[in-house]
Amino acid sequence: SPWVATAGVLKKKSSSFPVHAGNWLVRLGGRTAPHTDTLAQTVTVAPADGTYGAATFSFWLEIKTNDPASKASDTLTVQVLDASGTVVKQTLHVYSNQDAVGHYVQHSFSLNSLLGQTIVLRFTGAQTLAGHSTSFFIDDTALNAS
Repeated sequence: SPWVATAGVLKKKSSSFPVHAGNWLVRLGGRTAPHTDTLAQTVTVAPADGTYGAATFSFWLEIKTNDPASKASDTLTVQVLDASGTVVKQTLHVYSNQDAVGHYVQHSFSLNSLLGQTIVLRFTGAQTLAGHSTSFFIDDTALNAS
């Protein structure tokens, strides 16, 4: 299935929108008022028929922020939902403005327990502070089986 996202989050490479590779990326957040963006895709994790024994979900993330560093104000939540997209099966990680390091970092998560299942991978970016912003730049997502 294709990615489904909040309108306006797909961005073309520019000095304001740095990519890890290629010409396009997704920016969740980046607004100066409270706001929530989502990016989700329905996928079937490699079949559990013995052909594959492992599955890994990975992506590259860069966080840019002007939020006060003393508190995790803006967040990016990475979750696995059931096939209907309504029930959270697992929260893989929650990133915040405090995780900003000034460049892209690759993140990987094992989905071995989900082999053979159809799931929804969802990113949710939440902005909470007026007058400040955090941009969560997501690029080069992959679901690999081995």
